Amino acid sequence: MRVLVTGAAGQLGWHTTAHLHKAGFDVVATDVLYRADCPVRLQMADLLDRHAAYKLLEGCDALVHLGNHANQHAIEPWQRLYTENVTMNMNVIQAALDMGIRRIVFASSIQAACSRRYMLFPLEEDPPKSPVACLPFDTATPTQPGNHYALSKEASEKMLDLWAFQHPGRSFTSIRYPTLIHTTLPRYHRHYGAEGWPLFLDEAFSYLTFDDAADLIETLLHTSRPGHTVVMPSANDNRLNLTAAELIKLLYRGVPLKKTFSPDARTVFDLGELKALYNWSPKLTVPHHQLPPEVQKLIQAKINAPE
Repeated sequence: MRVLVTGAAGQLGWHTTAHLHKAGFDVVATDVLYRADCPVRLQMADLLDRHAAYKLLEGCDALVHLGNHANQHAIEPWQRLYTENVTMNMNVIQAALDMGIRRIVFASSIQAACSRRYMLFPLEEDPPKSPVACLPFDTATPTQPGNHYALSKEASEKMLDLWAFQHPGRSFTSIRYPTLIHTTLPRYHRHYGAEGWPLFLDEAFSYLTFDDAADLIETLLHTSRPGHTVVMPSANDNRLNLTAAELIKLLYRGVPLKKTFSPDARTVFDLGELKALYNWSPKLTVPHHQLPPEVQKLIQAKINAPE
C-alpha cells in the first residue's frame, strides 16, 4: 500500500513514517521542514499551497494526515494558528478525495473534547465542577474545545463528517491523541509547575507513547470502516499514577458513568472500544516521576474524602 504521511519531520510523523516503512508500506513522506534522519526520502512541500497536495498524492492508496501546527503555542497569532491548520486540512484531504483515495487517517487531539481548563491545585480548595458530561471517554464523547488549537481540530472533524456524507463507502478516521511521549524519555510533566505539581486538568492526565500511536495508525490503514469514526486512544495509565477509580474520585466526582471500570484500569478511556472496533490495544507505559510527598498526601486526602 502506498501511503502519504504529512508532517513527517515531526515527532509523531517521524515515528509513523519509520513504523510504516518497517512494516512494508510504500511511504511518501512530506513536511515543510527538513529532517536529515527521515527513514525515507522527505519531500519538501507547504500544504498551505493546495496545488502541492495533488502532486504528493499521485499513486497513493491512503493518506495519513499529521501535518498541523502541533499545539496552542506552536505559532502566533492565534488567528494564524487556527486558519492555517484548517486550511492545510482542507487542502490535503480535498485533494485526496479528488484523486479517489478511500482511506484517510487524521491526527486530531483529545483537546477537541477535553481542553476546558480548570485549576486542580492547590488541593486545599475544591475545583469547579468537571466540564466532562460522562465517562469513559470514547467515540461518542462530544467536542468542547477550550482553545484555538482545539477549535481547529473540532472544525476539521466537522469537515470529515461532511466528506463522509458526500463520499459514502470511503473510510475516515480521526484520532484524538492525548499527550504523546517517548518510552525512554518521559515528557508528560507538560502541565506541571516549577515545583513539579500538576496545575491544570485539560487532557484527563492521559498519555500514549509514540510507538503505540504509530502502531494504531498501521492498524487503521489495514481496517476500512465506511464513514467517519472518531477514536480516543490512551495508555492504560495516567500521569498521576492512580487507578481509574482514584482518578474519578479526585477529578470527576458526580460525573455519570456509562460503564464500570475494572479494578486494574488506570485510565478513564474506554480501551475496550478500540479492541472491539479494530482489535487494537496499547502495549506500552512509561516510568513515573514521583510527586512530592506533600502533594501525594493532599491527593489521597481528596480521594478519601466523603462523597
